[in-house]
Amino acid sequence: MFRSCHFEKNCQSPFLFWRKGKNFRLYDLLQIPLSVLVTRFFNLFGAVLPDVSTLGARIACLVFGIILTGVGRFIYLYNSLFKKTQLRLTGVQE
Repeated sequence: MFRSCHFEKNCQSPFLFWRKGKNFRLYDLLQIPLSVLVTRFFNLFGAVLPDVSTLGARIACLVFGIILTGVGRFIYLYNSLFKKTQLRLTGVQE
């Protein structure tokens, strides 16, 4: 694929520019539109989600977030283990 020459001084990559001893890649400019997009999402969720001011509601939100994180991690690990088990049973090497 593409060879990374991020730290080499004589790199011939068209996506890498050297200015005053610092390296700059053209796709580093993607940080600007992505930061605007993330800010818009924060503003949207801040407007849509209710303001949680009581202690009970804050604890409920915390528990709900922990449960969602656990479910997501379980799904990820389950699929990963299932794929490895399936490959092992069929004799296919990764």
